[in-house]
Amino acid sequence: MSLREELQLYREIETKEHECVMSIMYTSTLLYKIAYKYFSGFNITESQFNSLMQLKYSEKEGMSQIQLSRRLLVNKADVTGLVDRMEKAKLVERLSAPSDRRVKIIKITKKGLETVKTMESGYFNYVNKVMGGLGKKEIENMVQGLQSIRKNAQGVN
Repeated sequence: MSLREELQLYREIETKEHECVMSIMYTSTLLYKIAYKYFSGFNITESQFNSLMQLKYSEKEGMSQIQLSRRLLVNKADVTGLVDRMEKAKLVERLSAPSDRRVKIIKITKKGLETVKTMESGYFNYVNKVMGGLGKKEIENMVQGLQSIRKNAQGVN
């Protein structure tokens, strides 16, 4: 089904570029809704899960709040609230950096790691279902195309 049909638009989308951007945004919203349902079953948000995944795959030293905000594409104020809630839930701990006490290092806790491990298999099953039917080459092309779009988007402002 075309995007126009899914959205029940009365007119054709004027350019393929616009249709592509609309499709990315619509698909993103759809994926977010599916993820929201999955994550809410664990009493965790998508942002918290993404943070835990970033911390799990980071160095053992953890990462600064600024690094985390950059990786999650959120501002510093939002990541502070996110880390506050995760710290309260004992999913992460916040430590002062040895070189600069003003810098806070975020580390995943044992409970945070256990939470991620519990969720990962179901999460990857969800990813496989969403990507089902796409061949390896098609996925590689999509990843490359999205990388190009991200690069272009970073240059806009």
